[in-house]
Amino acid sequence: SLLNHEEAKRVSRFRFLEDSKRSLLGRLLIHKLVKDIMKIPKPDLKRTAKGKPFLNNPQESPVEGLRGMQFNVSHHGNWVILAAESRFSVGCDVMGIERPGRGSVETFFRHMRTNFSEGEWEFVIYGARMRRHRAGTIQTANDVDSKDVGEDARGNAGTAGTDRAKMVRFMRLWTLKESFVKARGHGLSLELKRV
Repeated sequence: SLLNHEEAKRVSRFRFLEDSKRSLLGRLLIHKLVKDIMKIPKPDLKRTAKGKPFLNNPQESPVEGLRGMQFNVSHHGNWVILAAESRFSVGCDVMGIERPGRGSVETFFRHMRTNFSEGEWEFVIYGARMRRHRAGTIQTANDVDSKDVGEDARGNAGTAGTDRAKMVRFMRLWTLKESFVKARGHGLSLELKRV
C-alpha cells in the first residue's frame, strides 16, 4: 500500500466519499513528489502536532538541494493542489467561489466577522479601490463620486457591490490567510484576524 496506517486513517475520516477521494489524491501527489522529484523510494511521511505533513527521511534524497523540501496540500470542490518548496516554508489553500450554504452572503459574513480586521472587511465589502470614511461616505482611491461602485476583484467596473464580487474578495483573503497559517505550521490555532 502506498499509504501508511496514519494516512489511510486520515483519508477515511471524511464524511463524504468525494472528500475522501480528494484527500487521497492529495496524498498521492505528495508521494509522487517525494518519489519522482526527490528520488526517495520509500517516503516516511509524518505530521506535526498541528497536522502539517512533513517528510521524516529527507536525507535519503540523492538531490542535496531538495532535502529541505516542504509541501502542503489543499482540496475543495473540483480542485486538489500541492505546493512544494525546498528553501522556504510553504502553505496553500484552494476554495471555490460559492454561495454560502442556504443563508445569505450577509449572514455568512456575520458568522465570519471575527476572522478579518476592519480594513479587510472594507476590502471585502467595497473592493480594493474603495474605502469607507468615518463619516460613512464611500470614496475610491481616485476620489471619484461616491455613487460609483468601483471594481470587483478582477477589475470589472460596476460590480464591486455584487454578492459574487464580495465572495471573490472574501475567498481571496481567506485562502491567503489559511495558506500563511499552514506555511507556519500552526493550523487554525492562530487568531485569523491578526494574520
